[in-house]
Amino acid sequence: MSDSAARPKAAQALSPLWTKALERLENNTGMNLLNIADNAEPRATEVKRINDTESLISVLQARRNCDKKFAKALDGLLTSVNNISQDIEKLLAYIPDGSGNDLRKEMIFRSLGLLFLGVTDGNGLEAVSRLFAHVPRINEDIGASVLLGTSAVIERILVSYIVLAGNVYKTIDTKRRNSFDAQFQRGWDRVLRKYAGLIGTDTKSSGAPVMITSAQKLAAKLSSQCRQLNVKPTDETRIKESIRALAESVISMEVKTKVYQDVDSVILGSLFSLTQAARGKSSGITHIVDLIATLTDILIRVLTTATVSSSVGILFVRVKAQVMTIFGEAIRLLNRAYSAPRWPLKGKSSSPSFLHDEQLQGAVGELSWLVEAAVDGPSHSEESASEFSQLWEKAKMRYLADSGLNISFLSSVERGDSLAALETALHSGRYSFLQEHKNAHEIEKLLIPVIRFVKPFVKPAGKLLEPHLPGATFAAAAIEILLDAADRFGATYEPILTLFSTLSDYLSRIRVHESSGIDPVMMKIHVEVLCELLKIMGIVTGHINKGYLGECIITDQWLDRLVSGGGDVQSALKRLEALVDAEGRMTGALVLSRTNDIKHGVDAIQESIGKPISTMPPALTDSSTRRPKFPPKPSLFIGRQEQRKDVAEAVLSRRPTIVLGAGGIGKTTVVTQALYDAQIISQFPYRYFVSCEDIITLDGLHHGIADALGIPAELRNEQLPTRVLHELGQRPSILFLDNFETLFDVAAVRRAVETELEAYACVDRLALVVTMRGAEAPATGRIQWAKVLLTPLSHEEGVALFRSTALIPDVINDPFVDSLVDAVDSLPLAVTLLAHQVQPELGTTTRALWSRWEKKHVEMVTRSDGARDRLLDLSTSIDLSINSPRMQHEPSAKSVMALLAQLPSGLPLGTDTSEQMQSALEDSVDLSLSLQTLCRVGLAYTDTNGTHPRYRMLAPIREYCRGHPGLQPSGSLWESLSTFYSMFVTMNRNYGEPECLAVVPPEIPNIRQVLASRDWKTEAIPSAIRAAVDYTDWLDFLGAPSVELLQLCIAHVRDNELLGDCHYTMATVYRHLNRYDDVETALDLALKHHRASSSQQGQANDLQDLAWMYQYRGDLTHARDSLKEALSLHSAIGDRLGEANVLRSLGELIYRQDDYDNAEAYLNDALSLYHAINERLGGANTLQSLGDVYCRRDDFDNAEHTYKKAASLHHSLQGRLGEATAHRNLAMMYILRGDLDEAEASSRIAHDLFRTIHHQHGQADCLQDLGEIHLLREDFTDAEISLKNALFLHQAVQDRIGETNDLTFLGEIYMKLNRDAEAEKVLCDAVKLCRTNHDPLSEGNTLETLGSVYTKMERFDEAEMSLIRAVELHRGMEGTEENIRRDETALEELRQAREEFAREASTLTEHQ
Repeated sequence: MSDSAARPKAAQALSPLWTKALERLENNTGMNLLNIADNAEPRATEVKRINDTESLISVLQARRNCDKKFAKALDGLLTSVNNISQDIEKLLAYIPDGSGNDLRKEMIFRSLGLLFLGVTDGNGLEAVSRLFAHVPRINEDIGASVLLGTSAVIERILVSYIVLAGNVYKTIDTKRRNSFDAQFQRGWDRVLRKYAGLIGTDTKSSGAPVMITSAQKLAAKLSSQCRQLNVKPTDETRIKESIRALAESVISMEVKTKVYQDVDSVILGSLFSLTQAARGKSSGITHIVDLIATLTDILIRVLTTATVSSSVGILFVRVKAQVMTIFGEAIRLLNRAYSAPRWPLKGKSSSPSFLHDEQLQGAVGELSWLVEAAVDGPSHSEESASEFSQLWEKAKMRYLADSGLNISFLSSVERGDSLAALETALHSGRYSFLQEHKNAHEIEKLLIPVIRFVKPFVKPAGKLLEPHLPGATFAAAAIEILLDAADRFGATYEPILTLFSTLSDYLSRIRVHESSGIDPVMMKIHVEVLCELLKIMGIVTGHINKGYLGECIITDQWLDRLVSGGGDVQSALKRLEALVDAEGRMTGALVLSRTNDIKHGVDAIQESIGKPISTMPPALTDSSTRRPKFPPKPSLFIGRQEQRKDVAEAVLSRRPTIVLGAGGIGKTTVVTQALYDAQIISQFPYRYFVSCEDIITLDGLHHGIADALGIPAELRNEQLPTRVLHELGQRPSILFLDNFETLFDVAAVRRAVETELEAYACVDRLALVVTMRGAEAPATGRIQWAKVLLTPLSHEEGVALFRSTALIPDVINDPFVDSLVDAVDSLPLAVTLLAHQVQPELGTTTRALWSRWEKKHVEMVTRSDGARDRLLDLSTSIDLSINSPRMQHEPSAKSVMALLAQLPSGLPLGTDTSEQMQSALEDSVDLSLSLQTLCRVGLAYTDTNGTHPRYRMLAPIREYCRGHPGLQPSGSLWESLSTFYSMFVTMNRNYGEPECLAVVPPEIPNIRQVLASRDWKTEAIPSAIRAAVDYTDWLDFLGAPSVELLQLCIAHVRDNELLGDCHYTMATVYRHLNRYDDVETALDLALKHHRASSSQQGQANDLQDLAWMYQYRGDLTHARDSLKEALSLHSAIGDRLGEANVLRSLGELIYRQDDYDNAEAYLNDALSLYHAINERLGGANTLQSLGDVYCRRDDFDNAEHTYKKAASLHHSLQGRLGEATAHRNLAMMYILRGDLDEAEASSRIAHDLFRTIHHQHGQADCLQDLGEIHLLREDFTDAEISLKNALFLHQAVQDRIGETNDLTFLGEIYMKLNRDAEAEKVLCDAVKLCRTNHDPLSEGNTLETLGSVYTKMERFDEAEMSLIRAVELHRGMEGTEENIRRDETALEELRQAREEFAREASTLTEHQ
């Protein structure tokens, strides 16, 4: 029998008490547990799995999640379930007839499961857990108190668990249904249905909006759509900026509830659908931009004034729901416009078809009411709105009754734009009043103030103070109907003129409120006046129509009655007169109050500008004036937090603030981000933005600020500057002057402009903020600026900006991003323009972008499609600075800019070098003034971070100049610079002198640039060749050896002495590069050419270095002979420096022969000569050699002192290679002394220095030393790691000697670790390298170690061969006595091992 069939039958065993309890449970939960088998609900499926304690706990455990509160509550509940289950088992045991106990237990646990599964959040589960923790427990001795036959008591206790579960379930469910989440879900569903109905009218769509999860994804989809529809770049920028600002406002209104999580995605999707409805047309985009600007202005008041309270979440939800409705209305309008050819959209937002649409206007008005209610207090707004609406509805009904029009007139009027129709009729002269045609213009003059009065009630609601009355268009229609009726009879002209004349005084006073809108305290009386005016027009219209229709001829009696205001007209006029009188008194009081408030500001302005203000300026705002919009908050703001904070703090303290920097560096972005600070918005509710990009006169500045303030055209007279100052001081305000350099660069007005800025800076309640290209602030000294100078983003910030703009996730490793960001010096504009071009779906990857950059450079950093837009094209931005008036005024500025662009390390700032350079250049070039001009316009900047201040140029500007044909340095100018640098490096070739060290290193990149750019085939003049030699010497000294430049010129050198010098210098470089074969070849060639030119100096130097090569080869005799010959040559020509160098080399040679006393003597002689001629570098090198002598004598104290002195001297000379070598020598000395900690410290210092100068060979040697130190400590693991790293680097630099030593040390480690096979392998490899290197000393040492390994492996014959060969090699060289002793010791150990092995073998044989 199936479970569904068996269950009802089993239920018969339950008493009515159980049945009733289960029915009650069903009423509370909606689930019948007895018939649950046929229930397919998800919760029923889970409940059916529950039969007892274990299954209930299993189901509950499956619901455990990462919510800590939920998990904690669940743990408490499980404890209660265990307790309850024990009680249930006890109670069931006392029921005499236990046949139905399984069913009873199942019902109880399923009812509990139904309750527990119905709780989905941590708070609810915690409450249920606490409740069940307090359920009374059953006593252990229950059996003693329960008598046979009293099972009904037990049944009631068991049933109470089911009843309890049902009651708690109902309580929770009721609370859930009335919760914010539930109410929100129901309300949001209604909003979505309404939205679907709006956009589905013409689109036939399902109405379900797309979902977009973030503002970044919305921007990406919008970019894709703009590309597909070929939207103009300017339109694309406008729509994206507007949408971004609105999207951020919507998203920032956060509501913390789970059911809300998809709402923002739906709103962003509907916002995208709105842009789709524009179909890429400029007119549609214009309407959307204006609508979004209106919505953003409304919403910003919520974000800046809403306080944290329980009502804020509800407010945000209502606001977002209304925004969705507005989007739907707008989409409806756009779809209807573009699907109906006869109803096209105009290009302006004032088009009757869009913002003046009654439904859209009403929706926006409702949003405005909602925001005003939140800001000003809900009770007042709702009451006033309701009161005004009631007044207006009564007035409209009265008008219909008095005028005789029917109700259909009401709906027809409210669908149109009656105000626009009335204005058109008046301006076109439609009303002639027959015989009074000549005077018809008088009625127009009287009605203009009436229209101005009505207009605030009918303009787009987002711009109004509350209450908004969309039906006020009715008033305009009523006026038009009245005039249409009266126009049929000329005799009615005078009565109509008289009627409107009675309002003239009142309507004139309306202008008092135009500067900031109608004051809230005056709103009610204005509405009453409007209502009374409507009633009067209804009465008069009715009379005119009755006179025409009833009598066919208008009689004099009727006209008299109309003029005199008889009957109902007279009563209405009296009521209107009373209202006007009351309004007049209130307005007078308001004007007096405002005049007193303004007086102090006017006095302050008068003092600041030193001019008397004879009269108070009239109101300054005209509703027809279109104010520039304040820039939206940046969608991306990466880095620059310190600068943003500096701007915000300066504004809050009302200090004049100026942000300076190159074009495209992000000045406007930093300021805008700072001005959206919540505290600034709170303190400065009025913010005025003026773009000075096209302003070149002081009058233009006044008009630009007047536009921002909304000053009407008719008030812009000679008093405009005073009016501007007055209005700026009216209230706490921010004046943001962007791109001010355009005006400031005009020399003719610069002084006046600075005076004007001083006046703005003195306005008490004004915070002045200015952005300018360059580094110079106007009126410095007179205005105490808070100056913020922007530099490019860091590399990391530039990469983050690129990735965020191009939507490249951080987890993707893309090296081309780093390359692109570095190529443009992290300049924000350039980074953003490049990132916008990344479109993998169209084949534009970062790799492809980098390839384009390598070909076109700055030319491809654009999104303008050919338009000259500085924000969309980097070249245009740079051009603006290059063609600025200041650049035109300084004739040599462009020439110096072209020069600077070619020099990788810029130009020196304020040094003797810059003065010397000026002397070498053409007289027409003023280097200092030109560089200052470049900095002032933002084409260059001063870098003072390092030891040597420099003028530099950002990479994008540098690349632009290099690629622009008109921005190349002239041939004569470049030749002058090349000549200067050739002389400069030759005059300062002695890198041992502090004066040379101070000036040459910063110029090294520039020297290379001018020399490498020479045409050596035709320009291989001696001075340039000498400069190339000296430059190569400097590179070698600075730890960056290279023969690149000499290889360019050496083929074109014809002078033997110069040719010998070139080869000699190349040999020096090869030596430091460990290219020993090349060293010997170059020295032989150098000696050959120097002998040919009879250059004793050159020969002496060549012989000295050849001696070093002989030493390297182990031929010490030839080495000594060469040095003595070199010494003789140096003495013959009186070259004391050469003598000192040779004496040092002789000391080092004799040291190798273990003649330490003579070695010390030679070295001290050399040191004395170096001191005598103040040659500190030679002295430092000699000290190192003396330290080696002391080490061999075990005089470690003197050695330590000498090495440290050498290191200090090298450090003072900026000789990082020599300093690193000294520290390495110290480390080796400490090893010999047994001070391994000091040895490790010195070795690591040396390693870091070598790494700083990218000297891999030095790094490898230090790693080898560290390996030896670890080996001596028996730290074999670290020793092996260090030596393997050393081996890798030695192989990389092809240092086979170092490689040999690494392998030998590794062999020793493996031998100690009993890894004999590995030891044998590395040592055999080492021996092969020694033979390849012709290095008998190292070969002998390695064979000695290999012999020890073979001895340990009991491979005695191989051990003997290795050791005998080691002895032979060492005996064939001088100064190897210690090595021979070690070989002989190893042979003795071999002999003993053989004998021991033989004894053990003999003993084993005897035992056998």
